[in-house]
Amino acid sequence: MRRATALARRRLVPVVVGAMLVIAGGPAAAVPDPGGAPLAPAAACPAHEAVLAALRKLGARDDPDRLATLALDAELVIADLGSRFRVSVAGRTRDYEDAARDCDRRARLGAVFAALVLAPGGPTAEASAEAAVSVPPATPAPAALPPSVPLARPAPEVVVSATPAPDSGAWFEVAAAAAMTLAPHRGAGLTSAGVSLGVARRGPTWSLGMTLVVPVTAAALSIGGTSVELARYPLRLVVARTLVAIGRLRATAQAGGVLSMLRVERTGPPPTANTTRFEPGAHAGAELELAADRGLSGFLGFSSDWIPKTHPLTLDPEGEVDRTPALWFSGLAGLRLTFH
Repeated sequence: MRRATALARRRLVPVVVGAMLVIAGGPAAAVPDPGGAPLAPAAACPAHEAVLAALRKLGARDDPDRLATLALDAELVIADLGSRFRVSVAGRTRDYEDAARDCDRRARLGAVFAALVLAPGGPTAEASAEAAVSVPPATPAPAALPPSVPLARPAPEVVVSATPAPDSGAWFEVAAAAAMTLAPHRGAGLTSAGVSLGVARRGPTWSLGMTLVVPVTAAALSIGGTSVELARYPLRLVVARTLVAIGRLRATAQAGGVLSMLRVERTGPPPTANTTRFEPGAHAGAELELAADRGLSGFLGFSSDWIPKTHPLTLDPEGEVDRTPALWFSGLAGLRLTFH
């Protein structure tokens, strides 16, 4: 009898201890901090990489990593607070209630919020709608708290919109570069140096811009004993498409038209004389750009202008002695400033 009583007591000890732990709230490692402190990274729900993976699903087809890269640059922070979690990116913060701790749902909610903050026009409507529909309607996501309201207060709940913002994601750019021009002519090369100035409206894939090259030195050639200088001012209207974008490195191809003003001046022997010609043509080129901080980037470019209709070089009293070049090649190296 005593032996049975002792056995019953030993069996009751773990039951009583377990009940006391449940009443007291259990071990600290098994329950989220009620004060709202983030959980340890090993227990984070959702994981930081899960939110980045969801952002890649919201990205454009031609550049799926753009949103995830923007989120990393904007210091995306995911904090697991137990029955809720917090998303912070680019200075914006939002808390979500999720007592069920559905990590996949949390990752989708965090990705949609980051996408709307970083690139409202970036995700396609279909991708945003799919992300919003996957959220159960019984638990709509709360809106972000105003800065003046303490984070401990519950946020008003609103449904995340599936319609992207009207912003197209395009931006303006201005550029300045040193230019070197070469024109093959009668087995030799006519060279001149200049300064290129440009402005463009650019999106993630396409851009439309205009550039003007002002010569600093003219191209010189000799015809017999006569010296002639050619000063060319090309104005180009260019459409560019991004072919490769790897991190901060981007490669683009260009095509468009050019209208150049060509000043022809006879410098010797006297008498000196000059004429002006306007030459329309076609333009093609390529560019390699490396983005830096604060919207500044450096670039290298190579382009060519083709003039289908050249003009005669007429000297007095010799008459027509030559024609203007039909091909002009240019190399550029400069800086570009972006205005979002």
